[in-house]
Amino acid sequence: MAYALGLLGLVAGVVMAFVLPAVGSDGWSADAKSAESVASDFVTSFNTYSADDLDDYRARVGELVTDEFEQTFLDQLDEAEEGLVASQVSFSGVVVTSTGVTQMDADSAAVVVTFTFVVDTAATDPSTVASRVIVDLARSGSSWVASDLAEIPQVEASVGAPTDGSGATPSPEVTP
Repeated sequence: MAYALGLLGLVAGVVMAFVLPAVGSDGWSADAKSAESVASDFVTSFNTYSADDLDDYRARVGELVTDEFEQTFLDQLDEAEEGLVASQVSFSGVVVTSTGVTQMDADSAAVVVTFTFVVDTAATDPSTVASRVIVDLARSGSSWVASDLAEIPQVEASVGAPTDGSGATPSPEVTP
């Protein structure tokens, strides 16, 4: 019995020696905190641009993404550029309100980022927009880079009466 307790204590000590240094005081690893920081920086850069300076925008975002994602980003920006310039759109004032790692392994991570930003065009007054995205990250050497971006649709719940008159039933509505 003493041998089993001693062996159990040794195993627990070894586990704690390797696991605890990797986990911060709040339970998150330094790597998860790094992923959240990179995702936050990416969202800020991705949502800060002006139609007057799209070349700088291309360069800033290109430094933060994988080669494959950069090509997708550049293709989509090239398609949208004429409309962006015509409307003189700008995105600015990004404020990241929260980040959270939802999945992580040695080579990838997924981070939910919630934020607000200001949209301004030549034809409209500036307006603040709230958004949520999932930023997929990939390991590049010892750091993270964005490998994909997906918007999380806004969901609004409302109460509606069924057509058969049986009473109110919640009915979620998704708005893009």
